[in-house]
Amino acid sequence: MMAKPIVRVLIPEDLEQAFSAVATVLESLSLALTNPENKKITTWTEEGDQREIASAEVFANVKSEFISNIQFWNSADEDVFVAWDSAKDGWIFSIYLAGVNSVLAMMLMAKLAEMVLIKYRLSYGHGSVFSIEFE
Repeated sequence: MMAKPIVRVLIPEDLEQAFSAVATVLESLSLALTNPENKKITTWTEEGDQREIASAEVFANVKSEFISNIQFWNSADEDVFVAWDSAKDGWIFSIYLAGVNSVLAMMLMAKLAEMVLIKYRLSYGHGSVFSIEFE
């Protein structure tokens, strides 16, 4: 079995702003919250069950920390799973790239690196703020 690539990025904002920043990057690459085939927005529970969220409730669920992950879709067959955890200086987003092709994965990593280096560069202290890991 091949290792799965994951990009981790620290966003030094409150959760609502951090989620919005990551969502904006994903949407700029035509990744959408809604699955184009079934028109659903999905998240996963801690028990591993997929759950549907109404589009009007996404940001409220994120802000209240009711959910801690969500899927973004390129097509019905290509998706990016995004999870987040609180960190000392903001929120760490884990973006799982196994569900998209290498070209889209590279473009996504480049956009995230650009955001880190341009928008948040002066907000970071010492330590890792952007990484590519394989699980």
